[in-house]
Amino acid sequence: MTAAVVAVLVLAGAGGAAWYFTPRDDTTAVPAPIAPAAPSPTGADQGVAPAPALLDVQVASDRSVAESVVGSWLPRIAARQAGLVENGTYDDARILQEFQDLERTYPDAILVRSDDYPTFRRPGFWVVLVATPHSTAAQVNAWCDANGFDKGDCFAKRLSHTEGPQGNTVAR
Repeated sequence: MTAAVVAVLVLAGAGGAAWYFTPRDDTTAVPAPIAPAAPSPTGADQGVAPAPALLDVQVASDRSVAESVVGSWLPRIAARQAGLVENGTYDDARILQEFQDLERTYPDAILVRSDDYPTFRRPGFWVVLVATPHSTAAQVNAWCDANGFDKGDCFAKRLSHTEGPQGNTVAR
């Protein structure tokens, strides 16, 4: 007698057990455990929005703060885009994680898109600013020094809707 093969997959929530059934002989099936799949870094398989959507949500959430500091000098502490290679390759999930890590250290950190402000030279970047306004670029660059940032990682930036990068970026 030949047994029909029937496979059943049961998932019990995130990290829960999964079982499939395989024939042991012609008449009996026994459950065999399957290791749960590793969670997706984007959270897409667990009912969590993927990283690109979460980045957009963060930008929307931070928009009113960003608008309130337009014209002020701010520390620019990160700028990343998917595909950037720097100690590995950045993707949206890594960009989101880096923002969240910076926000834990600098609670005034906000996320903006370089596309939204002509003061950025290149479009397509997620930019982390610290929304603590300063009246001069020199004050911002002193803040960067005091917080131990490398010269390329932190410098003075000013947001504007009408002006370009010239005169709104001061390197250290």
